[in-house]
Amino acid sequence: MNKKKVINDFLPEFKIDEMKQKRSTRTTFNISEEAHNALNWLSKYYKITMKEVFDSACDKDGFVGMAINIVKRESDDKTKNGDDLISFLLAENLSKIRKTYVTSNSVHSTLQKISKEHNISRDEVIEVLIKFIKYIIEVQIKATFDLHVKALEIISPIACEAEDVRNTLDGMLDDDDPILEVMRRVDIELMSVVNAIDEELKSGIPVDTVI
Repeated sequence: MNKKKVINDFLPEFKIDEMKQKRSTRTTFNISEEAHNALNWLSKYYKITMKEVFDSACDKDGFVGMAINIVKRESDDKTKNGDDLISFLLAENLSKIRKTYVTSNSVHSTLQKISKEHNISRDEVIEVLIKFIKYIIEVQIKATFDLHVKALEIISPIACEAEDVRNTLDGMLDDDDPILEVMRRVDIELMSVVNAIDEELKSGIPVDTVI
């Protein structure tokens, strides 16, 4: 009798294979300091563990495929011509360090399979994959920041004008007048947006909420 099949049939939500894939293992990579720092950055940015960073990165087929192609020097003509970004991703001329991380069995087996099928180093795949994901996120953050700077230029004078209007109404209307209450809320909301964007630009962390 196939005990595993019996258990899986009896308790479909209790899948032995799936549980094994989620179990942790310690995996050692030979990567650059930049790749290790990128792992730390992604972990802190998303507030997840490094194990979860590996899980998420290796679950994205498009990024994994791109990493494989870059490592094989087959992605495009720029790769062959030593494009700066490609050189950075491949850690050319960078010293490597040995780092041991906690990964899931699924990530470990995926990287082993990629290495065997494509005859490439799993270390190089992780090197490229992690740094490329961080690069893409930073590009997106910069694009958002650029738009928020433009938004701030539009909102700031409106916020100042709303404050002036609210101050004028303060001296004109009763303290409990509904119009004054609305203008106070408008003033507060606009200043919250201005302050949130200012803080975003200072901290380098995108705005999650302005409240």
